[in-house]
Amino acid sequence: MALVLDEQGTPGEFAQGRHLAPDAVVVSADPADTVSRLRVATQLRSAGLAARADLGIRKLGRQMEGAARDGAHFAVILGDELSEGQVQLRDLKAGTQHLVALDDLGRELSRAVKRHRHGGAD
Repeated sequence: MALVLDEQGTPGEFAQGRHLAPDAVVVSADPADTVSRLRVATQLRSAGLAARADLGIRKLGRQMEGAARDGAHFAVILGDELSEGQVQLRDLKAGTQHLVALDDLGRELSRAVKRHRHGGAD
């Protein structure tokens, strides 16, 4: 049951029986590395973000398609940079992407989500 809840996102995402889009979906270049995806998504939820990990064992492109289909605004991409403590943060709506230190990810993503929710660059 815990895995199902972790994949779904934060409590409160379900309002009156309606699922809200996650702020971010954590995906990985390594289809088998579900543990890292789950760990990063848990870290983001601890920072107050609506985040989920794509736990499917499938190629990165399919994971990204799933994130877009869910209506997520951002994808956190775990790749080779993860060994250096960095991830790629992709704005799925704007099509931009940049490197972010894992230690700064929650703070940076919170700012970006707030900016988009309040009519900033969208």
